[in-house]
Amino acid sequence: MAWLLSTKRSARCNILDLVKVADVLEKVAAYIDATEAEKQDNINNSRSKIASLLQENYEDATGEILDDDVVSKIASADVDILTAIDRLTQRDDSELGSASSIKSASAPVTKKEQAEAAEDHFAEFCLNS
Repeated sequence: MAWLLSTKRSARCNILDLVKVADVLEKVAAYIDATEAEKQDNINNSRSKIASLLQENYEDATGEILDDDVVSKIASADVDILTAIDRLTQRDDSELGSASSIKSASAPVTKKEQAEAAEDHFAEFCLNS
């Protein structure tokens, strides 16, 4: 009979220990969830800030306003891409270079213009070869 009582006591102790372990695991999970939520909030805030700065820079440069859908798509991009784009938009024009003084030829648009351009190019090739 004593053996049976000691087995019941150890079973109760094991159950109580398991309850304590479960409580600790729940607290750890809650801490991890809170930490991850805070990290995600920081990432979302930085994305939103960069997207709004891009929107302002675009409006300053072109005079046009970006749609909110476009801004939200920009904000959903990877943070590394957003920071790279942000660095590009913050550069001065002198850093990126200026417009070329060489005028480029207009590309043929219609099929007729494309055919004439191809013939001219072929004739130039034949004459200069």
